[in-house]
Amino acid sequence: GMFRLHHPDRVQVACFATTPSDGSDLRAKAQSACHSFVEVHLLEDQEVAHEVNRAGAHILINLFGFLDKSRNAIAAFSPSPVSINHRWCSTTGAPFIHYHVTDRYTSPPDFSPFYSERLTFMPHSYLVNDHRASYPLPPRPPLPA
Repeated sequence: GMFRLHHPDRVQVACFATTPSDGSDLRAKAQSACHSFVEVHLLEDQEVAHEVNRAGAHILINLFGFLDKSRNAIAAFSPSPVSINHRWCSTTGAPFIHYHVTDRYTSPPDFSPFYSERLTFMPHSYLVNDHRASYPLPPRPPLPA
C-alpha cells in the first residue's frame, strides 16, 4: 500500500531496488505501483546515490533501517534534499537523515532529544499498511428480493 496509495498527479514514486528480486507477489506489486522502478542492487552506494540524484528525487525514504539488507550509506551522500527514516522503530543516529516517521506510542514526544532525526508523527501508527489489499472483503451476498 505504501507505493500504491499516493495521489499519482501529486506524487511520483520512484523506487531504487537495493536488493535483487525475490520473485514474490509483494515485490511485483511494489514494482507495478511505482512511476519508475530502478534495479540498483549491483551498484555501489555512491553510484546508487548518483542515480537517485540524477532522477531528481526530492525525498529519499529508507525502508530498511538497520536490517541485514540496509544500505544506509547511500543517504550519507545526500542524493536528495530530504532523507527520511521510515519503517524502523528507532533513530539511525545519522546526521544525514533529517526526519523519522513514527507515532506517539513508538516514539513518545518526550524522547525526541534521543533521536538524531526530527520526529514526524503519524496519527495512529507509523506502519503503513493496506489491509484491504492483503485481506480483501468477501463478496456480499445479494439482498433478498
